[in-house]
Amino acid sequence: QIGLSWRPQEQESLTLQLSRGYRGGGVSYAPTLGTTTPYDSESSWDLELNGQAQPLESLTLSASIFHSWMEDQQVTLNSPRGLPSIDTYITNAGKSRRYGSELGARWQACAPLAFSASLGWVHSEFDTLDIDGIDRSGEAFPNAPEWTSSVGASYHHASGIFSKMLFSWADSTYTDPASPQMTALESRRLLSAQFGYAWEHARVYIFGSNLL
Repeated sequence: QIGLSWRPQEQESLTLQLSRGYRGGGVSYAPTLGTTTPYDSESSWDLELNGQAQPLESLTLSASIFHSWMEDQQVTLNSPRGLPSIDTYITNAGKSRRYGSELGARWQACAPLAFSASLGWVHSEFDTLDIDGIDRSGEAFPNAPEWTSSVGASYHHASGIFSKMLFSWADSTYTDPASPQMTALESRRLLSAQFGYAWEHARVYIFGSNLL
């Protein structure tokens, strides 16, 4: 990993980072079928540029762009003769890539109350992928929605009462590269919330996820 960082002012920064990624190979096992499938290691180059600025004392903005080049990406597939999500195996895509960006903001409206928001976009693509003799090149990665976003709010009172709420949204995607249409997923909306009380060394709270 190689990084270069520049801070023109205390609350501003710009960082460029180049990383080399590696994931070892192995053998995948389908339990109900009793079969094993070997797969090769995966490697990648990841380039990312991050920036952060604070135009106002109460407002922080962030942005990032990235690009990844992947060799022999490990891809998880359902075995056609087994149980979905249980009898799976891993194969290697020849080449693949992904690139995108993310924007974020945090606003401290007043001492106890803060708001946050984010917006992300990613393009992913298998440049070379063959599954059981079928060319799947050009497909997006599974479980990789093109667009994601979120908005949130948090409240921390001096008395110890606090609450948090986060609403997130993800674009449609799919789960199995061998059958993208059969495993398509609709866009998803998720609301989570937390409410509680904190004191010097402890806190108690209730939390709910997927409240919609």
